[in-house]
Amino acid sequence: MLTLVIRDQHAVPAPVREAREETTRQYVEVLTGAWPEGDPARRAAIGHAAAFSTWRSLCREQGLTDREAVDLMVMLAGAVGSGS
Repeated sequence: MLTLVIRDQHAVPAPVREAREETTRQYVEVLTGAWPEGDPARRAAIGHAAAFSTWRSLCREQGLTDREAVDLMVMLAGAVGSGS
């Protein structure tokens, strides 16, 4: 269903689309709060990790389990800015 929602987002009325975008911003902010510093690169990594297209790529196309995809994205977010 989300594949179709994302594909057709241009046809969704602006208030509905904006509400969905705001919800996405809010959960990225919550996830970003798990790290002490507000690094913009880390926020970008978390936004990428939270995107449906990332899950689809990792799980559907690359064959990871949901848990493996989550662990990978947590490692990515944790490595940003840490010099790893």
